[in-house]
Amino acid sequence: MGFSGKLWEKHCFAFVSAVLLQRRRNKTTLKWFGALENLFVQLYNMYTQIMRVVQQGETFAVQSQKSENGQMMKCNIVLQEMGGKYENQYAAAMLGNMAQCKYAAGELVAVTLRFTTHEHNGQVYQDILVTDIEKVKG
Repeated sequence: MGFSGKLWEKHCFAFVSAVLLQRRRNKTTLKWFGALENLFVQLYNMYTQIMRVVQQGETFAVQSQKSENGQMMKCNIVLQEMGGKYENQYAAAMLGNMAQCKYAAGELVAVTLRFTTHEHNGQVYQDILVTDIEKVKG
């Protein structure tokens, strides 16, 4: 079944937020709660929906310490939320085997995006990574 937006916003999100806030106020740490907090952060930073492909760049190799041979394939893709011409667009990266997949402009995809930020030389940058993508059959 998964999480629906309204159920998550009304019940789960409020409950987990309240527990996290209480934990920080009391500076308490429950053994099982650290794992729950990590799961909450991962879920909160993920975004899944059906989007339209605007464009996809060429696949290229990048250096990676996580890969066996020190290189990983990467491809950038621009996705747009469904609706009108001026809906939000996201420039995201696809890594590994996913980067080899090709999508045409205008194609509909079900995609999960993960949003992260990092700081470098006093500037904050946001990265958007495609963690799952599937063509929508239509």
